Amino acid sequence: MSISQNIYDYIELSKITKQPILLISNPGYGKTTSITNWAKEQGYHYEQLIGSRFSPDDIMGYQVNEPGSPTLVQKDPIWFQRIIDAKKDSKPTILFVDEISTCSDAVQGSLLSLIFDRRIGNGKELPEDCIVLAAANYSENLPSFMNIMAPTINRFCIVNLLWGHNNSDIIHECLTRQYPKPRAVGKVDEAEIEKEFNEMINDIIVKYSVVDSSLGYIDLGNHDIANIYKRKGNVYNIISWRSITYLKNFVIALAKLGIDDEIVIKNVCAGMIGLGSNNFKTEDQVEAFITMVADHVKQIIDSSVAAEPLDFDENSKLADLIHDYIAKLESTKTLGS
Repeated sequence: MSISQNIYDYIELSKITKQPILLISNPGYGKTTSITNWAKEQGYHYEQLIGSRFSPDDIMGYQVNEPGSPTLVQKDPIWFQRIIDAKKDSKPTILFVDEISTCSDAVQGSLLSLIFDRRIGNGKELPEDCIVLAAANYSENLPSFMNIMAPTINRFCIVNLLWGHNNSDIIHECLTRQYPKPRAVGKVDEAEIEKEFNEMINDIIVKYSVVDSSLGYIDLGNHDIANIYKRKGNVYNIISWRSITYLKNFVIALAKLGIDDEIVIKNVCAGMIGLGSNNFKTEDQVEAFITMVADHVKQIIDSSVAAEPLDFDENSKLADLIHDYIAKLESTKTLGS
């Protein structure tokens, strides 16, 4: 599966779950291109906010002193008005918030407030159908003072964009034209998925409750979560009641979209609870935990994808045949199967 196809899948997942996804990679791997292409193909208005180029007022709106007003008046930022104008034209928006790790704390705070609360400073909200994605670089790419705080990053589904793609995959995609496709949304038994998911989480917590286990240990009361963005290599998320709920929503969405791609499933699981409670002792324990969760999720998805129900139109040929058969049975008083 190509990187651009994976990005398409993450957009579709965010669209269904209403949860923001944070794409992390080194610079120059097609995040913006893939998102703009998806927007164009799907008839979405594309709006981009680049953290390093904005002030808090650019994001949340400006307070101005208007004649006759006893208080300051909050003015909408231009980008927000473009989204509202697109909505008036019946055009939904995909809002891409880029470079959130390279801006000042004040700007990052404004961007993150926008992403999670979905509103600007005067309380006006983004349209319900607006998809919000974010992107950041790895901390190794940046000066040491740049960071994303753990309580904030825990609200994202973190996606390590190049994870699972080797050098030949990446070079091949750079040198050839890729044609990713959006996925159709199918129907699934959400109650059954939720039941299986809850059983999985309970089993995991029990399995990782032994302090001296060679598997590692999950301590939901662990306080050491401050620097999960700063860890070397891939960035994963920590387990919490919030992230468990978000992961459940993503599992349902994966099933609805029929996504069984190992890279996407593993990324979603790692991006929601991959670090456990951030007290695994080795990277091998982390990797084993992520693989176990992803394998269980794939089993849930594979067993829950439902066939589309038949749509019985009373004017259809099939319905006419059934009516004719019933009429014959009634006229001859013959029992049929």
